[in-house]
Amino acid sequence: MPVAMQMIRSLWLQAGPLANLALSEIGFRSGQDHHRELLEALGKRSIKAARAAIEADITDAARIIREYPCHCLVHGGWLSLP
Repeated sequence: MPVAMQMIRSLWLQAGPLANLALSEIGFRSGQDHHRELLEALGKRSIKAARAAIEADITDAARIIREYPCHCLVHGGWLSLP
């Protein structure tokens, strides 16, 4: 498990700043729902539901991060053109 945690930390340090910027500008309301679902699943010890909540959270966040450059071009911001 230590190797997996090192990989996760490394990836988070690389993706975290962009994710934070994109999510703060575009918004990420469903993320809270996924976190709530995950906590409920963990409370019920449901591996299947926990996995589904984590996958949904990552999928939604990835979609927003992919859309962020286009959002900036349309609305101005980090990647806006002069």
